[in-house]
Amino acid sequence: RASHGHLIWNVIQEWGDRCICLLGNHERKMLKWLNGERGSVPPHYYWAVNNLVKHGVSKKDLAIFITGLPTLLHVHKDGRIDEYFETSRTHGAYLDEGDIVVVHAGINVHYPLDPNPSYTVYGDFKSNILPWWDRWTGDNLVVYGHLSEQDHKPRLKYNESSSIEWVDEPLPNSIGIDTAACHDGYLTGYILETGEFLSVKSEKDWATELKEIMPKYDSLTGAEL
Repeated sequence: RASHGHLIWNVIQEWGDRCICLLGNHERKMLKWLNGERGSVPPHYYWAVNNLVKHGVSKKDLAIFITGLPTLLHVHKDGRIDEYFETSRTHGAYLDEGDIVVVHAGINVHYPLDPNPSYTVYGDFKSNILPWWDRWTGDNLVVYGHLSEQDHKPRLKYNESSSIEWVDEPLPNSIGIDTAACHDGYLTGYILETGEFLSVKSEKDWATELKEIMPKYDSLTGAEL
């Protein structure tokens, strides 16, 4: 149920180092609020924090956890994983053939190992240019989420020689795996070793249910009204 969100925290704690989480836009917004860098957050953020607190997770522990989340994963073809953070200096790093990049939302197409949240957390979306996945011409695969309207079909590799031409066959150099699990869609995973997808259908529209059961909160204090 939507009221059992704390179970996700329990799974993450139980898995420990076997579970690597990435910083996304919601986590970054939550952290700024927890650290006093923004005055308020949407109501469901207050609900999520209060739900965790009721089950023994302090706001301090939550802030420490989010602070430790990388913004980019560099998965080497031999299985090693480098975690890059917002403050990481990665200009000496490079992608070998077969390496994979995993991010929440997108990459800097000119330097894909750039951990800057403008690219990794928000996807560098600008109204006057093509989406980053249409500008990414590298051979290394990028696996990302963030946009539920982008299903997990591989993106086409853009042909820079023409503004209207595309390659004849899809070249999977980026794959979106956000398939709207909380909106009655699917929870989708991608197995890097085999290139297989795993999808599980949601039981219901969890986001709508949460809006129906969630109490009202003061926009500044987060206090339940």
